Amino acid sequence: MFKKLILFCVVSLFIIQSSAAFSAVSAEHGVYLEGNAGIGAYSEHTFSLDMTSAIGMANLNLGYKFNKNFALEVGAADFANFETNFFGFREDVSSYYFDVAFKGIIPFDSGFELFGKLGGAYIHTTNTLHIEFLKNSSIAKSVTEPVGLLGIGVGYSFTPSLSASIQGVLTSSNDDAASTKAVTVGLAYIFA
Repeated sequence: MFKKLILFCVVSLFIIQSSAAFSAVSAEHGVYLEGNAGIGAYSEHTFSLDMTSAIGMANLNLGYKFNKNFALEVGAADFANFETNFFGFREDVSSYYFDVAFKGIIPFDSGFELFGKLGGAYIHTTNTLHIEFLKNSSIAKSVTEPVGLLGIGVGYSFTPSLSASIQGVLTSSNDDAASTKAVTVGLAYIFA
């Protein structure tokens, strides 16, 4: 599924790029709002099990582009809730995070730009283990921990204010918090 999404995104950007009429250089500074949706992978060690699940996710970022090479953004990401079943137990997992990241940008005259993100996030995870053979019996665990955030992506400007991007974002893991990976496609609007 990841490979198909990545292939679709890359082909879409090349098709858009082939039409010079769409090409524009992004505004050099201003406040921007960005929304992304895609596929995330969530990994953690819960209730004596190592779990990794691929699920849908979405995030929203508000940022300020200081110049054509640097921006600062704050955002929030939400991963779809998921459920696992094993040997008479059911676990429900939900996760979201808030982040702050510095964004380094390499713009090109063709309307494309490469960017990287470096920052931190507070990730919140709730796990509820339901014991099926004991009616109404469950154990809940919630963790909120600071983690590192790293991202890389490519963007394309349709107009100086409107752009699309494909990006990958990782949050690091520590003993209690989950680690996340996501590949997203999004749109951004710069209020220049």
